[in-house]
Amino acid sequence: MNHHTAMPLVTSCEGLVRHGALRYARIAPHLLDDLIAEARLAVLLAADKYDPTRGAFPAFAYLKIDTACYCVVQQQRWAVTLPIYRGAKRAPAISAASLVRVGDDGEERELLIAAEERCARDVLAIEALSAAFQRLAPRERAVLEGRFAEDATLPELGERLGLSGERVRQLETRALAKLREAVTK
Repeated sequence: MNHHTAMPLVTSCEGLVRHGALRYARIAPHLLDDLIAEARLAVLLAADKYDPTRGAFPAFAYLKIDTACYCVVQQQRWAVTLPIYRGAKRAPAISAASLVRVGDDGEERELLIAAEERCARDVLAIEALSAAFQRLAPRERAVLEGRFAEDATLPELGERLGLSGERVRQLETRALAKLREAVTK
């Protein structure tokens, strides 16, 4: 996708970027700036891979944003802080990735490998979720996009789709059950 087509997509997702970053900032508030930066980068990368025939861009981008923010928090969770040495104002941090290179202890290596496997499983689950989302009926996708990407209420979505609020709730419940089933398989 060229620059002129990608930029409107990227700028239209700034709300999603903030929403995704703020969601993970509840877990790690000190990472908000990093989360926003990674989320913006994820949107840029999503714009390159986006295929308009496969659905709405915000839904596609949000999955990339969510994955990027999750990985930022995971990487930070596995950081090790060393004790403060004389003259140092702040303790240096070593990332989990550097433990593999410098750690001789097999136990540390096993913990790190387990963490990386967990992150890989989560990424695979997100990819399965994305594929399952694309297989949903158009009306179900529209309901989920409205509820989670646009924060629309059931009556607002009902009015937009020509349905009752109760029918929108039923569609949302059914779509979420399908997504849950796809991820747990």
